[in-house]
Amino acid sequence: MDYIDKIFKTVSIKDSRRIIELYFQELYCFAPLSNKALSQKLLLPVPIVTAIKNEVSVGILEQCSGGVGLTHNGKEYVEQALGFKGIDLCLYRRLAESEQARDAYADALSKKYRAAFDERPVADVALDQAQCTVQTAFRRALLCLANGTLTGRQIVCMGDDDFVSLAIGFLLKELYPGPSICPTHIHVLEMDGRYIECLERLAGRFALPISCERVDLRMPLPPHLCGRFDCLFTDPPYTQEGASLFLSRAISVLKEESGLRIFFSFGNKSATEVYFLQKMFPTARTGHQRDVHPVQ
Repeated sequence: MDYIDKIFKTVSIKDSRRIIELYFQELYCFAPLSNKALSQKLLLPVPIVTAIKNEVSVGILEQCSGGVGLTHNGKEYVEQALGFKGIDLCLYRRLAESEQARDAYADALSKKYRAAFDERPVADVALDQAQCTVQTAFRRALLCLANGTLTGRQIVCMGDDDFVSLAIGFLLKELYPGPSICPTHIHVLEMDGRYIECLERLAGRFALPISCERVDLRMPLPPHLCGRFDCLFTDPPYTQEGASLFLSRAISVLKEESGLRIFFSFGNKSATEVYFLQKMFPTARTGHQRDVHPVQ
């Protein structure tokens, strides 16, 4: 049974289906949790948290000392439905709980995998390419984890001279150290064949769940890409036109669900330019039901 879908259809809740996923995710990682603790973590009223609990069938949740927890069947459900099977749960918990831990881990991973990033082709300024640092790429990957949009997802990087896809792939490699198949996949949409060739070579060498497709975002998107992904990273050209184009394409490739994440990186601009940039975001957040997160 798809308990997440059942609860979302039954409980009167303004948030997206994703909030139910986060409910189960928090219990899997941090149980036991009281209704009050879950309310604070999920930013939901206690009556809504209670209603979610009351809709869950017997055998999935259990009342224990300190609050609510998952039964064995409940843990198996979360592992299958949300992609936590085979994960290093201690590492995931540490990174999910602490920004300081994420920053330190980003630095550690950047040292461990720097040689792979050194294989990046030289940036082509004619294509508005400007590569971020290795540490920044890993911090962006860890931002995906912190927002609960990493495990069991279809992630797309729209333009990837920064190699954020590689950083996410290496993070997943650390989180899933065993022989189990990683439930997350990263898809790169890139027009520069040099980056595609390099990413495909590195993905094969390190057995990372990355695939690439050559796409010119100035042209209409191929139909098979539309409405396909759960989460998106993009670092567009630092112009109003470039930002508008990439944001429009980003909305098109995400699934038709509310609460999906767009991690949108943009250069430092004047207050006036930032104002006009931010005016683009409400359409993405409300009219198209997407959450746009400007990141550094």
